[in-house]
Amino acid sequence: MLILGMGLTGISCLHFFVSRKIYPKIMNFDSNSKYIKNIKLFKNITYHIGSINYEWIRESDLIIKSPGITLSHPALIYAHKKGIEIIGDIELFVRETNVPIIAITGSNGKSTVTTMVNNILQLSGLKVYMGGNIGIPALNILNHSAELYILELSSFQLETTSTLKPEIASVLNISPDHMNRYPLGMTEYRQKKLKIYNKAKLSILNLEDELSYNKDIKTRPNITFGVKKGEYHLKKIYNCIWLCYKSTKLLNTNKLLISGQHNYINALSALSIVHNLNIDIKISLKALQQFLGLPHRFQFVYKRNNVVWINDSKSTNIGSTQSAINNLLPYVIGKIRLILGGDGKLADFSLLKPYLKHENIIIYCYGKSQRTLSTLFPEKSMCLNTLKDTVYFIKKILKPHDIVLLSPACSSVDQFSNFEERGNVFMKLIKDIHQ
Repeated sequence: MLILGMGLTGISCLHFFVSRKIYPKIMNFDSNSKYIKNIKLFKNITYHIGSINYEWIRESDLIIKSPGITLSHPALIYAHKKGIEIIGDIELFVRETNVPIIAITGSNGKSTVTTMVNNILQLSGLKVYMGGNIGIPALNILNHSAELYILELSSFQLETTSTLKPEIASVLNISPDHMNRYPLGMTEYRQKKLKIYNKAKLSILNLEDELSYNKDIKTRPNITFGVKKGEYHLKKIYNCIWLCYKSTKLLNTNKLLISGQHNYINALSALSIVHNLNIDIKISLKALQQFLGLPHRFQFVYKRNNVVWINDSKSTNIGSTQSAINNLLPYVIGKIRLILGGDGKLADFSLLKPYLKHENIIIYCYGKSQRTLSTLFPEKSMCLNTLKDTVYFIKKILKPHDIVLLSPACSSVDQFSNFEERGNVFMKLIKDIHQ
């Protein structure tokens, strides 16, 4: 048995097996792993770093790969040709539990919705645990006695998951992401996402995102949501936006601590997911009203002299940045100073053009994809090397009522280890320039 990858997932797999007195080998293709010290604490564990150990692959009857390693990697192509089974930690998790699973995926909003659902169910008194792509490896929650598990799943995790039978499954939305990982583009990416519905008992469908379901899924038991379409939907009444179920008004969104249409849709999807679980609607609405939002997701971090700074570092793809812009445009008086940049992962940035053409949007590009991004609207774009350079430059030209929005539409890995680090650096820079 061989574990590929020494990140959080790989270490969680190692803990899982060692707790069962099974001692797999573990391999990391890169020689750098901040978790190598963790592995050295284990007895009877052999590890290999910095290259592919083909002998270890040949000796393996099972390979558990981390999500970040593509199936097209030479090591995995070799393993596949040898007939070796390749799975991920989610498939391992599914094989080890009989507890019902709520499975949530989507290009954007899945961490927020997963947390909302978790909060609702915990407030109702159910014993639930969440894990997966949200940052808590699924295997870390496996030994907790639970009535329900809530799993946030990425397309990378779904690639190697075949026996998942969720009690409830939802694809929140699909927009271009990880195109560098999928040679066949959106068709292949969408196919991986829709796997979540294959054996689901109940499907939650976003009726206004046709990519996120197909005709076959629509004929199975389902609950629907959307801005205007769906059982759960939004309705504007006397300048107030309400969360509604069919013809029933549930909650005025003014009572939520989060704002923006994308967050209202997240709330609707959470309500759709818990719909069949016999949760008192009053409890569900109370949990939503207490929800503060997650860091780095359209997070208002600073306001001074009528200038607002927003940290939306989690916007690692085009769809998320589109949502952020849409949320601001109705309220903008001054300029939206939009910070784009990072590693675009071969995304088609032209999809942003209809959103960027607004006369009040000024664009600042940095990082690996800065030149590509600046060609969208060269006349109102500026390229800078780093996020720090960008923040310091913008600070000098700000005017009252401006909004500075970090919503990069790119991954962070060209200059940061992850979107959290990027967001934290952004917030520290804001603090530094206002001291």
